[in-house]
Amino acid sequence: MTALAAMLGVVLVVVARGRRSRAPGPWLLSYGGVAVVAVTVAAAGVVAFVVMVRVAAHAPVADRPGLQIEAIKYGLGLFAAGGAAAALLLGFRRQQHTELDAAERRITDLYTKAVEQLGAESPAVRMGGMYALERIAQSNVDQRQTIVNVICAYLRTPFTPPSPDPSSADAQGQQELQVRLTAQSILTGHLRPSAAGSLFWPGIDLDLTGATLAEWRLSDAEVHKAIFTGATFSSPALFSDTVFTDAVTFASATFDAKVHFIRAIFTAKTTFERVAVHGEAAFSGALFHGAVDFSGASFAADADWHTTTFQDDAHFTEVRFDGNAEFTRANFAEWVTFRGSAFAGGVRFSETYFRSDAALATMLAEVRPLSQDDRRDVWPPGWRLREGTDGRGELLFTGLPSR
Repeated sequence: MTALAAMLGVVLVVVARGRRSRAPGPWLLSYGGVAVVAVTVAAAGVVAFVVMVRVAAHAPVADRPGLQIEAIKYGLGLFAAGGAAAALLLGFRRQQHTELDAAERRITDLYTKAVEQLGAESPAVRMGGMYALERIAQSNVDQRQTIVNVICAYLRTPFTPPSPDPSSADAQGQQELQVRLTAQSILTGHLRPSAAGSLFWPGIDLDLTGATLAEWRLSDAEVHKAIFTGATFSSPALFSDTVFTDAVTFASATFDAKVHFIRAIFTAKTTFERVAVHGEAAFSGALFHGAVDFSGASFAADADWHTTTFQDDAHFTEVRFDGNAEFTRANFAEWVTFRGSAFAGGVRFSETYFRSDAALATMLAEVRPLSQDDRRDVWPPGWRLREGTDGRGELLFTGLPSR
């Protein structure tokens, strides 16, 4: 019994250690699993010893010495087997740890070399570093977010897009552009759920704060959290049919050409504050589950939100619309405001749904569209445009329509 108590003491130490350091792999190879095997086998030896001693006690006197010796042999044998089993499992565990450490060192070496390539003078070497990082991420799920962070950090470094003029002599800029297009392609290519097999990387965050992005194509994709604060999109940018599963911000971003968020889904808070769009902006069919803020944004061309659904508050405070603004059949399920916004082009709120009467009664406060003879606006129910004397009209709320 003293031996069993000692064994139990060892087990408690092993289990406590296991709680502090859990090794990967089957439960049997954990400290707890090894302890259970050792105790089970040792306990079987103790039980066998006790049973055989009791049998020997009731045997004829002449047979008792032999039976007692056999009981000791079996008991000690099973007890030793418990220790041997524990030693075997621990040895296998150490081997597994050694192999795992070797694999991690190899990944670290590959990662370090790939990152060093990103700082090389040669564009071909930098591009090779991008592909090397992609291979590491594809083979090691736990490293994907880290590698995406490295690629995003590269894209955040200062960059001036080369002139699109074929006669431009900016060869270095063209080469760097190709490296960046490769980096973008790696990111966007692995964020599409339709990617074959395991090529899709779910749950990825993007931080492209202040990045300069060209030919951005993130359609039919799925992104977790996305930060594009202060980013510049130097050519058309596509986000159509993309799902953002967490918060996303484009605050102070600049789109030099058109941008499409057609049928995009935003599941959390979304920010477009102070965004500047110099081409057409298309949000038709988009779905905003969380609050969305366009305050201070400017749209130099047509902006389209027809059939867009806003399930939470929508803020369009002090937005500048230089082109047409389309909200036909849009759905505002909560609060909405366009307070202080400027409409230079046409405005259409045809068949638009407003759930909040309070929001409807104040949503266009301090809005003064340009006065034009050919305006064919469709304003929300209860609102009408009155001509002003300074070249701008004045919107007046005349009361809620009967429902």
